[in-house]
Amino acid sequence: MKLLLFTSTKAVHSHRWLQSLSDGFEVHVAAFSVPPDQRCAGVIYHELKPLQTGVDLGAPKEVLQHSIAHEARLTLKNGLRYGRAFARLVDAIRPDIIHAHQSVPFGWYAFCGRLFARHKPALIVSTWGTDVVTYPEKSVLFRILNNIVLSRAKVITATSQHLAKATRRWTGQKNILVIPFGVDTQLFSKKTAIRDRAEVFGMAKQLRFVGGVDIYGFFKAIRALKIARVSCPYMRLEIAGSGPEEAQLKQMVAALGLKNAVTFLGHREHSQLADTMRRWDVLLLPSERESFGVVAVEALSIGLPVVGSAIDGIPEIIESGQTGILLKDYSPLQLAEAMRSVKPALQQRAHRLGPEIAAKRFSWNESVQKMRAVYEALS
Repeated sequence: MKLLLFTSTKAVHSHRWLQSLSDGFEVHVAAFSVPPDQRCAGVIYHELKPLQTGVDLGAPKEVLQHSIAHEARLTLKNGLRYGRAFARLVDAIRPDIIHAHQSVPFGWYAFCGRLFARHKPALIVSTWGTDVVTYPEKSVLFRILNNIVLSRAKVITATSQHLAKATRRWTGQKNILVIPFGVDTQLFSKKTAIRDRAEVFGMAKQLRFVGGVDIYGFFKAIRALKIARVSCPYMRLEIAGSGPEEAQLKQMVAALGLKNAVTFLGHREHSQLADTMRRWDVLLLPSERESFGVVAVEALSIGLPVVGSAIDGIPEIIESGQTGILLKDYSPLQLAEAMRSVKPALQQRAHRLGPEIAAKRFSWNESVQKMRAVYEALS
């Protein structure tokens, strides 16, 4: 079977799908720019003409509305402007299936390519989060594009029940398959030892804001650490990730006198992240938005308790009191209290139950098999 994927080749989740699906399928991917060292073996890349680029969606929140609206117009224009180029690619490859990861922009590009092509393969759309949550809320045009793309898709998948519900807002289809970004349980294997107290807290996220908003809760976590260390001076925070807000976060750490308590680890390849997380005692996930929360699944697999937000897709993964502590509408003080309340009993429960839950409900191999079954059902 021949597949053509429209996706972000920079995303680690895209790499995982491409690597896994290339074993058994002929996988092609439409790409606008892919450095040679970022290509997956066994995948055929088709470099397309670079698109018109939009504005930085990490711009200050007061211009977010304008930024999203501008991005929507560019998405519309890019699809129409390059639609015939996408169509030539579809007709040249003649794939059995076109699979777009994210309804916008990639679903729109895939829809336009199929629209102008003579060959009409089935269209699958997988929603990821911002495409059906953030963008449509800020732009009428994105709502229209979502509706067009999702209503024409043969199959729609989402990574969580929360995201499936959000996707249903923009399409009449109710039968949305939930296929999570699973965890490689061998790579993220169970940590061997548990400390007798929670000392090292960790975060693993891109150091970037969305529309000027700290949606991943870095500021809240750093302030909470400052409060928690008053009674627990041994507590430390490690942050794995890189991004444009790193300097601002480091300034805050310095201003709060936490230079010796907060370590910025920089970018970690996915293959390196597991070893980093096994050093931690607790994963912090104080996000304001989290469509699924892959890092929470990875923490489960390792046996780490998670302290974070009871929002969006996180409660589908973490059971408060069993594999972590989830909070609603909380302040840095309340987060600090939750950090201090991680006792050995919770660490031991998470260590025992987490890997079992990850293997049973969130196995990457099972996710790949589910996706393969979708493809085969359409062939």
